Amino acid sequence: MKNHPAITLLLVSVLMIVCSCQTSEGDLVVRQNENPSPEPDTTPSPDSAPEYRTPCVDPLESELPYFIKHNTHPEKTIISVDRILDCSMVPIGAPYAYDEGYQIVRDPEILYHGIPSYYFKMESDARTRVELQSLFVTQADLDEVGLTKQDIQDHIATKTLYHFGKGEAKKGETWSYEYGLYLTEELRTMSGIISQWHGMPDKTTLVTPANDTIYVPHKEFVDDYLSVMYFNEAIGYNKSDDTVNGYIVDAGGNPPMGLKVKNGYLHLVCMIDRARVHSSTKERIHIYPPNNFPESATSPEGNKTVYGLWAQKLSELPVEQWIDMKFVVRWSNFAADGSGVLDEGIVKFYMNGELKVDWTGYIGNNDEHGTYFKYGLYVPESNGLEVRVGDFRQTKIE
Repeated sequence: MKNHPAITLLLVSVLMIVCSCQTSEGDLVVRQNENPSPEPDTTPSPDSAPEYRTPCVDPLESELPYFIKHNTHPEKTIISVDRILDCSMVPIGAPYAYDEGYQIVRDPEILYHGIPSYYFKMESDARTRVELQSLFVTQADLDEVGLTKQDIQDHIATKTLYHFGKGEAKKGETWSYEYGLYLTEELRTMSGIISQWHGMPDKTTLVTPANDTIYVPHKEFVDDYLSVMYFNEAIGYNKSDDTVNGYIVDAGGNPPMGLKVKNGYLHLVCMIDRARVHSSTKERIHIYPPNNFPESATSPEGNKTVYGLWAQKLSELPVEQWIDMKFVVRWSNFAADGSGVLDEGIVKFYMNGELKVDWTGYIGNNDEHGTYFKYGLYVPESNGLEVRVGDFRQTKIE
């Protein structure tokens, strides 16, 4: 993108003064668009705002692009409505580092389905993510399920507050996910994840020092375990002397599905994680194109299998124009006691209406909860990562 520093500085200064009464200091900055806009998409806007997310809040009414500068922590925070973007998503990661080249820009000048798009950029691999996430919890959600103040504090302590939010696709359910993807020429030399469907670890399921897997009721976990120990990533430490105590907590793992760029390819992978406790530091497994597609690979321990569903050279895909993306996923169901997967799932992927993937197999994590969607940028390489997306919609299919 071409920069116009003088114009940008002038517009930022003027609009920050005009709009300072509308926003919290340091949250949003309006700026001059950095390149000529393509012809706006005049397709009538679908009813894309989820019914369960009202009211719809635009943090700053503006006809110019502006930085999203705040981040959120949905797993342990009650999200206020002025932090919700387009009714359905919240920013996570490092958008606050916009002046270092880690950016989320809401752009009303480049539209998809008549709706402002989002441009994501990461200058390097110095930070991990700038994304928008579809799962979060509001006070209205907590009121709906009747959590007490103490319940809320306990779930904040275990980083499971978002279990009570909306946007989760539960095990065994079928969901459609749609959005617009706008690829750049520069993306052909970059690497990272640009969309992912993430699991929701239980955070109270443990592997004990005796190597037994146990599920601990939430209140008991807070009172009896967190009172004497803490966890760094998945590893347990005694509070008394900071020594490793042999406990491992369910802290999450690889996303069950991801859309990625690597080696000049855009590619789609999915995964089954059969383990009841999976950590972010154990049993990682990856496959990349052009090898292993559409093949699969299983981890040495046998718990994880990754499937390469589809790959296409970025040089063969259109750039600087919208691509209609649609994914239909039936997530595998797992036994309630954690003993294993019960049935196969499906993945269907359409690009501009053309079916690219029609796959049947095991997909998902062996958790009590299901999955949720994020798009943006995750784990770039040293030369950074960028993408533009627009109008995310997810719909449950009965």
